[in-house]
Amino acid sequence: MKAKNKKYKEAVQQKWKCANYPNSNLQFIDNYKCPLYIISDGTFDESCWKLSTDNIGNSHALCPSCHNVKKINLSIYHHELKQNNIDIIKNIK
Repeated sequence: MKAKNKKYKEAVQQKWKCANYPNSNLQFIDNYKCPLYIISDGTFDESCWKLSTDNIGNSHALCPSCHNVKKINLSIYHHELKQNNIDIIKNIK
């Protein structure tokens, strides 16, 4: 229940708006333009949002589109990081 309360509190603090507002430059979202800000003021409702945390523990409420873009980019980043580590190990041997 605490996690749900934290998630809800974050969305309320953001006034039920996606954290990926224009020029916000959130990590792993880069230049992706939030569709909610394209068609309106970025507002979502209780049925349609995700809590996302960056690498220093800051939480952001994101719309599903922005959350998915961040999730995909983060997955690519971790894959590339893992690949770079494998290459480094191969070069050491």
